[in-house]
This record gives sequence, C-alpha cells and structure tokens, in this order.
Amino acid sequence: MEIWQIESLGVIFSLLFVFFNAREHIICWLFGFLSSAVYIYIFFVSKLYGDSLLQIYYLAIAVYGWYSWAKKPGEIVDQGVKYLPFSVLRNWLIIGALLTPVFGYYLDSLTDSDVPYLDGATTVFSFIATWMMTRKIIQNWLIWIVVDLVSTGLYVYKELYQTSLLFLLYTVMAIYGLMTWRRKLAWAEK
Repeated sequence: MEIWQIESLGVIFSLLFVFFNAREHIICWLFGFLSSAVYIYIFFVSKLYGDSLLQIYYLAIAVYGWYSWAKKPGEIVDQGVKYLPFSVLRNWLIIGALLTPVFGYYLDSLTDSDVPYLDGATTVFSFIATWMMTRKIIQNWLIWIVVDLVSTGLYVYKELYQTSLLFLLYTVMAIYGLMTWRRKLAWAEK
C-alpha cells in the first residue's frame, strides 16, 4: 500500500471522528483510535515526530474519551458541555506557550525534523485541546481552530496534501463544533 492510500484511510477515519465528536456521539472515539493508528506511521515517515508521538497519545485518549463519555449502569455521569473559567484557560495557554520551545528544542536536538518548533507547537496545543475535548470543555474548539490552520500550512510544506485538506476541513468543522456546543450550552442554561 502506498503512502497516499494509507493517508486516504487516515483522512476518512479522522473526518468520521470529528463529525461524530461535534454531535457528542461516543462512536467518535473509535474513529479517533483508528485514525491515530494510521497517522502514527504517516507522521513518522514524514519526519513529524511530535505529531507521531501525539498520535500515540491519541490512542490512549480515545480509550479515555470513550470511558469518560460512557454512561455506566447506576452511575450519574456529567455529560454536559461546559466552559473552563478564564483563569484556568489562561493557565493552560501559558503552560502550552512555555512547553512549546522546550519540546521544539528536544525535537531539534534529538531528531532529523526540519520543522521541530512548529511540530512542537502544534503537538503541545493539540495535547491541551484533546484533554479539553474529553472533558467537553467548549474552548477546545477555539484551540483546534488555531492548531488546525497552522497544521494545514505545515502539512502542505511536508507535501501531505490530503492531510492538509483534512486540516483545512477540520478548521471548518471546529467552527461548526464550537457553534453546536455553544447552542447546546445556551439551551441547557434556559
């Protein structure tokens, strides 16, 4: 199987993940797991080691996301969309800004990546946004919009054209997810 064929499979699984995630459907985590498994290879071959490492994290987070969203018999589970208080969000953004050059330095020093700091930035903030997504924190979509736009350019540079189109579409889907979750939250508060 050629890389573009493997990339096509990753794109399909990824689109299904975001589609179902925006609708808060638990099946999203299965597609997230499958897309991550495919993209570990794609990113490693493309020398995007931070993104490859991120996909390993996504495998684990897909399991956690499924568990976190699943209702257990006899147990009340908070399934609602929520806002993270600004002070907590600010702290997460500061942590991300501080970790980005550190991770970029390690990618620069320990790998043959030609984009270590950009790979580091998208990886660090993807970790943060993914954690927020598993907790149904609405601001995850805002971080994804920025990460997806930056990643689009990164993947064009790496000649991963299907993936760059995927991330451009991710940007649109993140905007849709943000609007959908805001409507749900507004409706729930009435």
